[in-house]
Amino acid sequence: MTARISSRQGLTALPCNLPWDQFDFAVVESAAEVRLLALPSQQGDAVRYPRGVAFGELSELRWVLRANGKYHLVYVSDQGDVLRESTDHADLETREDGQIILWGERDGDTSEFFDGRIPGLLPYPAGIPGKRLAVWIRYYAVTEGEPAGAGSLFRCVGIQDSGAAV
Repeated sequence: MTARISSRQGLTALPCNLPWDQFDFAVVESAAEVRLLALPSQQGDAVRYPRGVAFGELSELRWVLRANGKYHLVYVSDQGDVLRESTDHADLETREDGQIILWGERDGDTSEFFDGRIPGLLPYPAGIPGKRLAVWIRYYAVTEGEPAGAGSLFRCVGIQDSGAAV
């Protein structure tokens, strides 16, 4: 199956038909904070933020509320799905997987994550083994559609032990 990227822009609100059930986590942000949320249980929290990325093993959704008050969405699907009523879409060639190491280490006694440079505990999801966590990422190349040959991009796939093979 060919992976695809699609987008929609100029939306006054996030559509109610987004595939939230495909996502395990979301990183959301506002001017005041950045949060890592577990999905789908915290979907209600995620949609209240003006910017975010929701991701899971098969897809990723990014959204941003622009200065003009309109949302822009970008969706990458390994199954070839596209956003309903998408304005742009292109085929992607799946490349290698990688990871981005997250700040902090797990305390052996409490299982909480901390970093000496950041005040307070780090709110990472429970139940993922390992001393350090990483965001598992997947790279793609645009192969068809607009803009064909425009280069590479990556999406978030999951959160895992930083020592796990990708």
